[in-house]
Amino acid sequence: MTAYATDATAIDTLTIDQIAAFDAGTLASIDGFLASEGQALTSRKAKLQAALERRYGEAITKALAEKKSDTGTFHLSDPSSNAVGITVTVGKKVEWNQKALLAALDAMPPEAAKHYGKAKFTVEEKKFTAAPPDVQKTLLSARTVKTDKPKFEFKQEAEAA
Repeated sequence: MTAYATDATAIDTLTIDQIAAFDAGTLASIDGFLASEGQALTSRKAKLQAALERRYGEAITKALAEKKSDTGTFHLSDPSSNAVGITVTVGKKVEWNQKALLAALDAMPPEAAKHYGKAKFTVEEKKFTAAPPDVQKTLLSARTVKTDKPKFEFKQEAEAA
């Protein structure tokens, strides 16, 4: 195993050309190491988030109650450190029951429904590819294909006997 596969900071000093020049085995080692480091980082972030929520949870609840809101941005002070300011943002994610929303919009005058509601139509790719040629031709002018970045997976090849 190379130094690059065991020291995450070693790769930071290399150029893309230098990394691209590595053999596939070294690239596979780096890829595997970075994947495990990514998982570890995600776990560490989740643990820190839980600790912050435990430590400041009561203060957050109190601040939100004072604002008479479930969401918002506010500042907390921590007596353990006057030098560090803490800004807390409790965001929101709104989800709509699609059946109920459609019924509500249908009950409105069309202009009001167009003003408040937003529709997005899509066609599943497997249905598009299975559609008859005349249907594909009709839909084709509305279809745009955007490619993703390539994904690489390394597998150890069996050695030749």
